[in-house]
Amino acid sequence: MLWLVLVTGVALGVGGLVGALDHPPGDATRPELTARQDRAVAGTIDSLAGLVGTLADDVAALRSIGRDALVHAAAGDVELLRADIAAATALGDRATARSGEIELILAELPTAGAARSGLSELNQAKLASVESVLAAVMSVNDSWQAIDALDQEVGARVDEALIATETAGGALEEARQLLATPIP
Repeated sequence: MLWLVLVTGVALGVGGLVGALDHPPGDATRPELTARQDRAVAGTIDSLAGLVGTLADDVAALRSIGRDALVHAAAGDVELLRADIAAATALGDRATARSGEIELILAELPTAGAARSGLSELNQAKLASVESVLAAVMSVNDSWQAIDALDQEVGARVDEALIATETAGGALEEARQLLATPIP
C-alpha cells in the first residue's frame, strides 16, 4: 500500500512539473518558440512604427486645428472657421489614407488572425495597438467629415438667407420710397 501512495505522489509531482514547464507559444519565458515569427515581422513592425508616428503627427495637427476652430467659432469668425474645417477635412482624408496603408500592411502579414499566436506577447500587443489606432483615426475623420457636411449645409442656408434678405431689402427700399412720395 505504501508503494501505491509513493507512486501516486511521484506521478502527481511529475505531472505538476510538466505542467509548470509547458508554456504556450508567445510566452515571455520561451522566446525561442516565437523567435522565427518575430523575426519575420520585425521589418513590418518597424514600418508600422514609422506610419503610426506620421499618423500621430497628423492627429496632433488635427487637435490643434480643432482648438483653433473652437476659438474662431466662439469669436464668430466664419471665414477662419471655414478655413479650419477645410484644413481639418483635408488632413483627416490624409490620415484616412495612411490608415488604409496600415490596414494593407496588417492584412499582408503572414501572422494575420489566428496565426498571430505564433508571435511573442510583445509583438501581439504591438499589432493589437496598431489595430486600435485605426478605429480611433477613422472616428476622428468621420467627425470632421460630418462637420464639413454641416458647414456646407449651413453655408447654403446662409446664402439662401442672404438672397432673401437682399430681396426683402430691395422691396422695403422700394416701398419706403413709394410711401415717401407725396401724392400730387
